[in-house]
Amino acid sequence: MKLSELKKYIEENITEILSEATPEELKLKTTTIANSNEQIKKLTQQIALEKDPKAKLELQARLAVEKADLAKANAIKEAKDEDEEIEDTYGKEDEDDKKDAKIANAEPSKSELKKLDKEFSSTKLAKALSPADKERLDKLESGIKKKLANPTKENIEIVRQLIKKPEIKKLFKDGGKDLKALISDVIR
Repeated sequence: MKLSELKKYIEENITEILSEATPEELKLKTTTIANSNEQIKKLTQQIALEKDPKAKLELQARLAVEKADLAKANAIKEAKDEDEEIEDTYGKEDEDDKKDAKIANAEPSKSELKKLDKEFSSTKLAKALSPADKERLDKLESGIKKKLANPTKENIEIVRQLIKKPEIKKLFKDGGKDLKALISDVIR
């Protein structure tokens, strides 16, 4: 039997069996799948050990038939699995959706807002700067923003040199401003 004939035989049998399978047959096919897998393993081992060419061909033919039966059983099982009813939940609200909606609609209390504001505000690290330092910090910040607004190679290099200086880093830290956040959009 040629490979193309075997494939055609398998395909015909699968379509025939699929059209007439009952639940009892499906249970039987499930056990057949397990048995066929074991049988295929045994036949494969026997073929590897067999020395006689005629006997080897006979075992290979039995193996092909066993694989065809396995393919039929798998096809029936898959077809049955696809036929099982699935509950239609489209448009229905489940418990998770209700919880998510409740959380989304809840507004944080004033104490929670204060706690978050306190946690994420950068002014907690700020020191009291002298008016000269405050003015210098504002000028540096606006100058950096202007240079980054027009990101040419020269401007980026100027900003890069500025932010490497320890006194600039210290000034921004003392002023409670985040230098990295200021430049992160352009310079990484």
